[in-house]
Amino acid sequence: MSQYLSSTLAKGLQILDYLTQHDSASLQTIATDLNLNKTTAFRLLASLVELNYVKKVARRYVLATQNQLLTQLNRPVLNWIAVPIAQQITQKYHVTAYIGILDGPDVVITQVIDDQHSLAEYHKIGLAAPINESALGKCIAAYLPRAKRDHLLTQLTSQPTKYTLHDRIALAQNFQVIRTQGYSLDDEESSFGIRCLAVPIRQNEQVIASLGIAGPIAQLPRHQLKQLANALTHCSQTIASQLA
Repeated sequence: MSQYLSSTLAKGLQILDYLTQHDSASLQTIATDLNLNKTTAFRLLASLVELNYVKKVARRYVLATQNQLLTQLNRPVLNWIAVPIAQQITQKYHVTAYIGILDGPDVVITQVIDDQHSLAEYHKIGLAAPINESALGKCIAAYLPRAKRDHLLTQLTSQPTKYTLHDRIALAQNFQVIRTQGYSLDDEESSFGIRCLAVPIRQNEQVIASLGIAGPIAQLPRHQLKQLANALTHCSQTIASQLA
């Protein structure tokens, strides 16, 4: 077992995997099928319910997501694996980390790792935004096949701040920069005073999601971006190795 993955976390991931393959299951069935002590299974399920990953319905447990989009696209194993790994960054730099997945022209936040454990940050899980407003979204879109990228560019028109890229040519050039340097940047493109940086998460050589951090510009100064990108890339590679 990796140094980053605790036995408790591994058992929680087993339950999530199990519930993705079953419409619902009782406590006894889950404990028996996964060879878990019933008390251990109960505590794990209670934690998953509290974290809104699982719902209890009439003494049975089912996967719970905040909306239908996450039901279709969410990757619970990725989201769980990312937490202890990304905490290395959030605790060191006092920033918030996010996992994003692509849904058409939008990026959806599926996980939040916050150093301050702010409820306001965790409420962002399930939020979607056009990819041109987010380092998370641009980071995934940059690695799409060219035909898909070109199609996305025709759908992006939002411009919440004067720094948001919405011109097709400018976005296409930005995608090239992202592929060259290995990370994307949101420099006050979604909110004034906020800077975000993201790197791709790969599985089987394909970009399946992105890992990003965000914070006030003072916390993410330009002279530190390369260092932060390298640290994020290390985390992303560790997550990918756990997914393999």
